[in-house]
Amino acid sequence: MDLDGRTILRRDDDGVATARFDEEAVLYEIESSSLHRLNATAAAVWDACDGSCDVAGIIAAFVDAYPDVGAHEVADGVRAVLLDFISSGLVASGSVEQTEDRAE
Repeated sequence: MDLDGRTILRRDDDGVATARFDEEAVLYEIESSSLHRLNATAAAVWDACDGSCDVAGIIAAFVDAYPDVGAHEVADGVRAVLLDFISSGLVASGSVEQTEDRAE
């Protein structure tokens, strides 16, 4: 799957419980009883999947937050985490237009 920069990602706050441990997090999928342990970076990506920003914006924020790491390396890492979230069903993806329609 390829992520379009304008894709909006929204985490499943109703179906997933989040527990915080310092900067890390554990996600519990209620329906499947699955657990996902997130390191600090993945937990921050999870937080960014609140539907308020598209994929390009999420990546740009992380590139800005980690200026000492190469932009391509950061972008690839964030994309990998996002794709893991999507494939696990932890986030739903939609277009900017779909999100704007819901807001009206």
